[in-house]
Amino acid sequence: MSAYGTFRYELRDLVQLAWDAPVRSVMWRGWVLSRPPGARHRLAVYGPDDGHWGCYWEAELFPLGQAPRPAFNYVKPQQRALGLRLQPAGRADG
Repeated sequence: MSAYGTFRYELRDLVQLAWDAPVRSVMWRGWVLSRPPGARHRLAVYGPDDGHWGCYWEAELFPLGQAPRPAFNYVKPQQRALGLRLQPAGRADG
């Protein structure tokens, strides 16, 4: 536990940014001081092993296999040209 609060993810925990995104391991974590008018908040940020120096807010990461799925399967423009259309996720039209 940190002096500022608790982290949702431990180092080396597996996380995803989206349901179809590659699985990443948390390499580092820290705090960012947010200053909304009249208040100060510390927000947890994480650095996954994705080859970038950027960090992600805690709300942007999901535990392995728990990221929300989109409501629809979107088709690429090439598929749309072949006559395919949007379908509810989980439904397969032959």
